[in-house]
Amino acid sequence: MTDLDNEIAPALIAEEFRELLAELQMKPATLAKRLRDLGDYRSLPAITRSIQRMLSEDTSVSGEMLVIAKLLVRQQRRKERKSKFVKWQHLESGAVETIVWDFTLTLVPKTRGRWLVNVKHHSGYNHQWPGWENNLESAQVKAIEWMEHAENWLDEVQEAAMSSPHPSVL
Repeated sequence: MTDLDNEIAPALIAEEFRELLAELQMKPATLAKRLRDLGDYRSLPAITRSIQRMLSEDTSVSGEMLVIAKLLVRQQRRKERKSKFVKWQHLESGAVETIVWDFTLTLVPKTRGRWLVNVKHHSGYNHQWPGWENNLESAQVKAIEWMEHAENWLDEVQEAAMSSPHPSVL
């Protein structure tokens, strides 16, 4: 048996890639932004174009891209499982809140059943993320996701501070 015998048809790989992005509920631009957050050095338009070409089968889905998509799906599934174990408190204002590690996660009800997510770190880092979630359950999952994004960002800030001539601590 040769390596060629183990190859999967490019159309099947492209279909799997489309299914992974559908499960992630990501459009090419959203995935491109996520890849930039993870360290892709290319411009957003270049990343987006590359993803679009893979989705339309103008070019093959790279092995690396398929691996990244699978990892993101696994990560998303873990977040969904984790969010079910987080104990949320309903506030008098109608908001829902919890504390996870060093973060306070607050979900604020808005019009038409949508929820706004706010992630605040004990250091004072507080970023209200744009966008809306259409129901409380998806807002809870998104809060866990954005908390993890915030953890990554804080780690990067800490690493940059430690590598500067005058390191500081958050």
